[in-house]
Amino acid sequence: MKILGEAGIPVGACQDTHDLLNDPHLKEREMILELEYPGRGKMQTIGCPIKLRNSRVPLERPPLLGESTADVLRELCDVGPEELERLRGKGIT
Repeated sequence: MKILGEAGIPVGACQDTHDLLNDPHLKEREMILELEYPGRGKMQTIGCPIKLRNSRVPLERPPLLGESTADVLRELCDVGPEELERLRGKGIT
C-alpha cells in the first residue's frame, strides 16, 4: 500500500472481519460492542453508526427465540394469564 501510494496510485487497506472486530478505533467509537448472550457469554456486535452528542442509542441484545412470546400475546393479542397457561400446557408458547 505504501509503495502504490507513493507512486500516486490511490489505495486503501482492506480489512477482514477479524481486523474490524479488533480495531481499537472502532471500539473506542462504540462501533464494535460486546453484549452478554444467555448461554453463549459475551459476543461482539455492531453499534449504532449515528452518533449525536445528546442522543445516545442504548444497544440491547435481540431476544432469544420465544423469549418475548408471552409479552407479545399479552400486549398485542390481549391474551390473558389463563389462556397463556392453557397454551403453554399444550406446548404452543
